[in-house]
Amino acid sequence: MAKGKHHFVPKFYLSVFQSAPRQIHLYNLRTGLAVQDASLRDQCYRRKFYGQRDDTEDALAVLEDHAAAVLRSIRTQKVLPTAGTEEYVTLLAFVALQVLRTTTAASRTNVHVDKMIKQVFSGDPRLASADLEAVQFGYKDPVLASLRGLPHMLDAIADLRGHLAISTENSFLTSDNPAFRYNQYCEDSQHMGTTGALCRGFEIFIPLAPDLHLILYDGTTYKVRPLDRFSHRSGATQSDVDALNMIQLVSADEHVYFSDWRLTEHIRRLMQDITRHRLADPTVVVEYGQDDNPNRSLLHAFTHTPYLKLKLSFLKLKRRSRRVPLQDRIRDYRKTIPISLPPEPPDLRGRTVSFSRFLGQR
Repeated sequence: MAKGKHHFVPKFYLSVFQSAPRQIHLYNLRTGLAVQDASLRDQCYRRKFYGQRDDTEDALAVLEDHAAAVLRSIRTQKVLPTAGTEEYVTLLAFVALQVLRTTTAASRTNVHVDKMIKQVFSGDPRLASADLEAVQFGYKDPVLASLRGLPHMLDAIADLRGHLAISTENSFLTSDNPAFRYNQYCEDSQHMGTTGALCRGFEIFIPLAPDLHLILYDGTTYKVRPLDRFSHRSGATQSDVDALNMIQLVSADEHVYFSDWRLTEHIRRLMQDITRHRLADPTVVVEYGQDDNPNRSLLHAFTHTPYLKLKLSFLKLKRRSRRVPLQDRIRDYRKTIPISLPPEPPDLRGRTVSFSRFLGQR
């Protein structure tokens, strides 16, 4: 029998934030409505989200079974698995999937496709009489296109270090888009993307429990202050908790979730500070023409990152990182990974060309 209900945030993950058996508190960011003890089973799914068949949902369920055991151990022991072990790779796979499988990821995939196509054909005389803006281009099941990037995402984040922020109270929120990508190292740059998984300074934030938050970070750029010399965990101050909860409010598509109803007013207060950071459309596509060829152009597409001025008491830039000029930070990569590139045009082999003619932006 076909399931029909395809979850983009696993039920086992959300249940850790439940307010009572099979119930969870939620706050709707679009309406400002808080709901006490909502049905847990009715959260974070779409009908046929992964297509008409259940193959993808079934495959994800297999990985979720392994991830559930790893996350349960982390929550119980308050300790991350050792880097390089099967358990640590499973944790990375869970995080990578949460970056790629949500409604937010699917929506941005189609916005990206739509803007790219419209920009490419915006100056085509054959379409001069057509109303491109009246048409929406994209995939029928965009989340499947997003998930195709999973192998590259796993390769890209394999070198990131893991760290746990521990709250003494059950005060962390989660959301329907819980894995948030950021880059404190490059956050002063607002004219290009800096949250590609290979960028220097890349970070991923995701709450694992009401008292536990996972940070994956670039160890070449940041240093952490642990609770003790050999641990990968730190105590979270109230300021840290507020900052990490603010991230969830910025990242969420529609709902944030929490286990303690007393957090409701606190959420409303945080919303007053972060509303300006919730970008309705963060996808940017810019086209530049080749200087010596009017028939060739270069498209630069990226996701605009909100400027949060994020500060955490236990995570800081290394001294040598602070000395690097911003223009050098945004061009730097941590490493390279094997990836298939499109063939080089024959007339460009051995040549260096420049694209400096601004042709348009969406």
